[in-house]
Formats: sequence, structure tokens, C-alpha cells
Amino acid sequence: CHTVMAEFFAKSPHAKVFAAMGLPGCATCHENHAVQRAGDEMLGLGDKAVCASCHSASDQSGKSAAEMRALIDSLRNESDKAQATLLRAEEAGMEVSQAQFDLNDAKNAVVKARAAVHTFSVGAVKKEIDAGLGVSAKAGARGARALDELRFRRVGLGVSLVIILTLIAALVLKIRQVDRRQRSSVES
Repeated sequence: CHTVMAEFFAKSPHAKVFAAMGLPGCATCHENHAVQRAGDEMLGLGDKAVCASCHSASDQSGKSAAEMRALIDSLRNESDKAQATLLRAEEAGMEVSQAQFDLNDAKNAVVKARAAVHTFSVGAVKKEIDAGLGVSAKAGARGARALDELRFRRVGLGVSLVIILTLIAALVLKIRQVDRRQRSSVES
């Protein structure tokens, strides 16, 4: 990942600006000695965002940083929702293992988007996010269909149970009726 990120950074507008200012590439945002663990909170304009040290909500680069952060957050949220739906379906006994496996592609898209952040291009990040959102939507839809099928099965089971119990009750009544007829014909 670091090689890919370094290549992205080298082609980015920040590489030239940092060089002109005499700032080191990676260490400018990630520090040199007190290296920060990379995380989504570093992106955007929040309290822990390194972008906020040079950019604000009023400049285009600050807006881009905030947009990239929002894109990554949206994919993580959609992926988490799809995972929760699939987990509910799995816990209910439905077969969703393929959808759960496919959802790994959304996690990979988050990783690729995080790397693409180093291009400082919203379009590059959005490309990865859109792919992941598509995967998350499909996986979530599979989970929802599995839960719908489960509800259909439960309703069908309930209806079948009512029919079976009704037939048993009718049979018991018919047997009693036949028994009464036989007893009354024997007594006569």
C-alpha cells in the first residue's frame, strides 16, 4: 500500500507544493517521529484531520477533503448496513455466505479509496467508492431478499399449520359423528 500511496502522492498537486515549501512528503501529514496511525479521522476538516492544518471549509481543497471523507464514510456506513442485514439473515438460518463473501469487495474498495486519497482527487476516490457502494447495495439486497423469503416461509408454515389443524379437527368431529351413529344403530 505504501508504494501505491507514494506513487499517487508523487503525481498529486501536493507533491509540487510540498517540495516548493521544503516540506517532506509523507511526514508532512503523517509526521516523522510521532507517527500517527492512519485513519479516516485524518481526512477532512474535523478535529483530528491533518487537512485542516492547511485548509478550511471556505477553500476548494478543504471542500475536497471534506467530500472525500464523506464518500469514505458513506461506503463504510452502507457496507456496515449490508453486513448487519446479512448477519440477521444468517442468524435466522438463511444461506447468505456468497453475499457475505462478495461484501469483501466493498471492504477492498474502502482500502483502495483510502489509497486514492493520496491523489487528492475527489474523482479518484469517488471511482473506488462507487464500486464499493454497488457491491454493498447488491449484498444488502441479497440479505433483504433472504429475510423476505424467511418471512414468506414463516407465513406459509403458519397457513399450513392452520390448514392441518383444521383438517385434524374436522377428522376428529367426523370420527365422533360416525361413532355416535354406530352406537345409536347398535342400541336400536
